[in-house]
Amino acid sequence: MPRKKAVSKKALRAVGYIRVSTDMQAEEGYSLENQEYQIKEFAEWQKMKLVHIYKEEKGASGKNIEGRPQFQQMLADIAKNRDIDYVVVLNMSRFARNAADALVTLNKLKSYNVNLYLLDDKLDTSSKTGSAMFSLSSIFAELERNNIRENTTAGRYQKARNGLWNGAQAPFGYRLDNGKLVIEESEAEVVRIIFDRYVHTPDGIHKIAVWLNEHGYKKEPRGNGKYVFFSPGTLKNIIDNPVYAGKIAYGRRRMEQVEGENNEFRPVRQDREDWQISEGQHEAIVSSELFEEAQKRREAESTPFPRKRTDHVNLLTGLLVCPICGRKMIATNTRGKVKKDGTLGKETHAYSCKYSKKAFGPDCTFTKQYRQELIDKEIDDVIGVCLDDKLIAEMLTYMHNEMQDTEAIEGEIAAQEKQVAKLETAIRSLSATMDAMDGTEPAYERKYRDLQDRQDKLYEQIDDAERKLDEAQRRLDGAREGEATVEEVKLFLTEFGKAIGKVDKATRKTLYAELIDTIEIVPDADWKHGEGIVSRIRFKLPMIYGDKRTLEVSRREDGTLKPADKEVGNKYFRVTENTDEAIALIQKM
Repeated sequence: MPRKKAVSKKALRAVGYIRVSTDMQAEEGYSLENQEYQIKEFAEWQKMKLVHIYKEEKGASGKNIEGRPQFQQMLADIAKNRDIDYVVVLNMSRFARNAADALVTLNKLKSYNVNLYLLDDKLDTSSKTGSAMFSLSSIFAELERNNIRENTTAGRYQKARNGLWNGAQAPFGYRLDNGKLVIEESEAEVVRIIFDRYVHTPDGIHKIAVWLNEHGYKKEPRGNGKYVFFSPGTLKNIIDNPVYAGKIAYGRRRMEQVEGENNEFRPVRQDREDWQISEGQHEAIVSSELFEEAQKRREAESTPFPRKRTDHVNLLTGLLVCPICGRKMIATNTRGKVKKDGTLGKETHAYSCKYSKKAFGPDCTFTKQYRQELIDKEIDDVIGVCLDDKLIAEMLTYMHNEMQDTEAIEGEIAAQEKQVAKLETAIRSLSATMDAMDGTEPAYERKYRDLQDRQDKLYEQIDDAERKLDEAQRRLDGAREGEATVEEVKLFLTEFGKAIGKVDKATRKTLYAELIDTIEIVPDADWKHGEGIVSRIRFKLPMIYGDKRTLEVSRREDGTLKPADKEVGNKYFRVTENTDEAIALIQKM
């Protein structure tokens, strides 16, 4: 049975959206190729002009639109160009499974005069009936998704009750054989060592991890893992897991909804007494007695710290590189000791190389830790110098150049309005002529069709003129908005540069991530006697330092930071992708 046509005789412009999240869906007829074929076939049959098909990479989540970059890009393009009449999708599950997202997105499309067509559902939102059916379909799709999740959870719970492993990857010490856990003896030996040393020696988890790494024990990375060494976290997971005592635990973590989010969930670790423990169908690696002794020690040593008093921001994580191994450094935040009155002592914050720590399979010799406030201040000082009047002027010039002349746009709007009025007058004149025609004339039908064709062409010209008029009005609104924005940015940059240390860290961290590429440090700086720690800063976009436009600042033999000898450009501010991102970010602050 042919689909009911969703379009008028006028050719419409459309885009398609396709997505596949799993190999199973690809096998069940939801492959990208199949979706693309059906959309192209539909557009050809409807005589639509298919402008573009947005293809989501395999694995993009269908639960909400945030996890689908191509979907977001499609909405952004529609909002920017507004020359699309239809979005064509295979079915509701490809569009959205969250009713709220589906309805909000449809309303957004409607605000741009864009309709949606679902091929499998033969659902066209250009009609009131179609819009109503879309609302119902989105709700049913979400109910189906929730039902699938509940059935999956129930199935996993029943599997655990039957003593079978639920995970896709076997835990360390085992391998999967036809869905059942079988001991991997080379790994099981390490598991026994961990439990034995933890129960029968005073060594703590950290010390046992160091001992294993120093004695050459390694583990094969599984799933998303990438490290072969043993970390304290790995050992904690092993010691806490009843699977090694021949048990299957279900409900160790539960998915809980993120507060304030409609369809966002996160795994939350549950208390041990809330776990569902079943006798496993696999062989134990350690005895139940040894496992319980380990749990007693874990419980005795698990003294919770008081809650943190403040939310500390690690300003330069992701930017600092180790002076020895060249890998990104991490933040080391040490909580103060618990005082007798139960309060927490002073926290300390530093930057260090993760790969120099014994518990992480050390392969870097840089063991020094620099206090965060020392390096943070050096970077603040450099950025404060860069954000001087000269750089601000160049950034503002760039913004002014990007903005369009409002007077020219206003003239364009006036011309289009005049054109629309002229066309409407012509249409009224033709209508009057057609109404006055004598139906008894021999050539009446031919003359009437000729006038009607002329009138149809005038209507098409009006549609085109009104589209141009709308586009010009949007550009005018944007240009007027930009005039105010330039002054706001000027004020912000000026104040930011003068008192950069007083700007909140979260704001500085976000801006620095757009301005700075990498920060290198001196491995043995004598900071107590005034020696600088930062040795080189590489920027993502040209900055002005010491009257030079540069992409790099480095420390010279005299201890001062200087711009690179080669200046970037001769006259104009160099525009890059990061320039736009940085300015866009500043506009939001």
